[in-house]
Amino acid sequence: KKIETSLPDALISERKSMAFSATYVTSGTGLGIVVATGLKTEFGKISELIEQVNALETPLSITIRRIAKWIGLGILSVSFGLFLIGYLRGSDLFDAGLAAITLAVAATPEGLPAIITIASSIGVRRMARRQVIIRQLPAVEALGSTSIICTDKTGTLTYNEMTVQRIWTKSGFCFVSGTGYALEGQFLPQDSINQEEIKELLKAAILCSDATLDENPKGWLPIGDPTEIALVVAGKKMGLIEDKLRKEWKRKDVIPFESERKMMATLNCSSSHQQYIFIKGAPEEVITTCKEAVDTDRLLQHIQ
Repeated sequence: KKIETSLPDALISERKSMAFSATYVTSGTGLGIVVATGLKTEFGKISELIEQVNALETPLSITIRRIAKWIGLGILSVSFGLFLIGYLRGSDLFDAGLAAITLAVAATPEGLPAIITIASSIGVRRMARRQVIIRQLPAVEALGSTSIICTDKTGTLTYNEMTVQRIWTKSGFCFVSGTGYALEGQFLPQDSINQEEIKELLKAAILCSDATLDENPKGWLPIGDPTEIALVVAGKKMGLIEDKLRKEWKRKDVIPFESERKMMATLNCSSSHQQYIFIKGAPEEVITTCKEAVDTDRLLQHIQ
């Protein structure tokens, strides 16, 4: 983004001075002036366009409409033929018309909509037994004609949760038990690893992150990047509370994580007014910034 004024007729993609609703700030901070809210925003205009779009018909509804059309034409043809036959055989117009109307009413399948609804409801019950909840009944009709389903893995087939399972320090390895964002877990050292090193490593990871775990009646609510949340959860297993730790170590400055840089750095000041820089990121990037590193080849080998 830039602070230079954009032209009034500029395309949305060329309005570099505008920050639009429902977008994310990937790095940096800034102040802005609100120029539009609600439906006047670009996001609001999209919402209006969505409301104007006609609902898509399901394959079953299209088929039923086609069948009903041919049934209607057939009934009209037979009824008209019956009317002609009756009239030509000497019946008056009233009797011939009444016979044709009676046939048309009797042949019309009034119960067809009810039968379709009942069949769809049975399909919903069968899917509910397999722990599949259908919010809209027409969705069952579309699923009945589906042969291939393309889905997004993250958040659909997985929980979009990460967990710290192994910690490597100067003195050795340590496994961490537990799954997801549950705080139940233990540190299982495999070598003569120093517990203080694990604690210092997790403290640095928490200080060099922005994720938090808020407690609510339903449990813990994770807020932030899944990677940083995993680090905060691992710290809580060690007894480190992120809010208390961040109050003791005030953050003075930060270099946000960017894909080009592949790491994040924070400048923190302790209660004794000592300043430290904490860095986390890709191992190959972090190690190059260190003046001293212990057994770097072994670390990279285990990571690979």
